[in-house]
Amino acid sequence: MPAIDTDIGRTAPRRIASRRFRRSRHVWLSLRLWRSRSAFWLGGIVIGVVAVAFALAADYAQHLLHLLLGRWPYATIVLTPLGFAVSAGLARRYFPNSGGSGIPQAIAPRRDMRCCRSASPPARSA
Repeated sequence: MPAIDTDIGRTAPRRIASRRFRRSRHVWLSLRLWRSRSAFWLGGIVIGVVAVAFALAADYAQHLLHLLLGRWPYATIVLTPLGFAVSAGLARRYFPNSGGSGIPQAIAPRRDMRCCRSASPPARSA
């Protein structure tokens, strides 16, 4: 039973602090909790490193484009449609389900959830 402080009629702060410390010590020293925490920390660090690498690659690509435009000012007239054609070809060949706006694919699961659970993926729109 907790000690009652007769002056104010509440539990003694010393006992509450020791309980809090025991609880926090369990939280800080639990191997199971640290495994899940480390997954989030590691994921955050990896995402940060990838974001920095992506930004550096984009800066380098912009530098190369400026060098190319310095030598040949009409390069964007050729590179833009060519890049679009290559992207569209890669998407069609290797990612066939990437077509459409995504709006019907986002609405379909909501409809399925109202009546029953559907095991099949949402229909692809053209």
